Amino acid sequence: MKKIVAVVLASLFCTICCFPVSAMEDETEMTGGFKPIGMDSLAPDASDASAPEPQPETDFAISILDDSPGNNETELSLEPEDNAGDADLIPEYETAYEPQELPEQFERNEQPEQTESPETQFADAAMISETYQHAVASMAEDGILIGFEDGSFRPTNTLTREQGTKIIAYLLLGAEGAETLSCDKNPYTDVWIYRWSAPVIVWCTEQHILHGMGDGTFRPDDILTGAQFAKMLLCAFKLGDPERYVGNDWLVHVLEDGDQIGLFVGDDGMKNNVPLQRQQAALLAENARKAARP
Repeated sequence: MKKIVAVVLASLFCTICCFPVSAMEDETEMTGGFKPIGMDSLAPDASDASAPEPQPETDFAISILDDSPGNNETELSLEPEDNAGDADLIPEYETAYEPQELPEQFERNEQPEQTESPETQFADAAMISETYQHAVASMAEDGILIGFEDGSFRPTNTLTREQGTKIIAYLLLGAEGAETLSCDKNPYTDVWIYRWSAPVIVWCTEQHILHGMGDGTFRPDDILTGAQFAKMLLCAFKLGDPERYVGNDWLVHVLEDGDQIGLFVGDDGMKNNVPLQRQQAALLAENARKAARP
């Protein structure tokens, strides 16, 4: 029995000691370039260019998208905890989202503070001649001539006949009353019932303030003259005899009656049968209101 054991051990010893070199080389190829345990080095084979370089376990990067204005995608490197205090590694995003102070005019949803005199509310108040400033302020305060959407009054602009008619209706009915007027018939051949001015033209015609041009037309887009507006005011406030304001002498009678009640005080140029400026219309209307007061 002892002889058998000795023979087995001797055979095993010979097998190990005589392991062929070619087998070792094959095993090296199978291990991807690393030598088997027991060799001098565990380093990767320098001839294998595809072998990846070992990377520290703590090095990594996260790509985030910063949506703050003016920034594109930003690569942010996060270091281990012992470097977390390094402020240069992490951008201060809070500064990009700091709330901005609103301009003063947007801080509250309130109306702008009223100025001392209504005429100074207009963006072009400096263009209103001193002669007309009080009248323009009075008309604006009563909602009769309130200016344009851009905040201007445009004092030297002219008026059309339908615009003058609107002023008459607002003077007699007030802004609220005039806005309730309606139109269900065609008063003149050139005034459509759905035209914006049709309600005031119909109302003024029914009140015998207007009579048209004598040919069935009103010519709403024609430029309004000082004498024509003076005639409307005299009839509207019953400051003269309407029968005198027809025929060939209508202009002479309008100027005579207007002078008697002070209708043209402040600007004799309003007597002329020439285009009327907006600031002049305000003065004529204010003078007519004063003359009509008891």
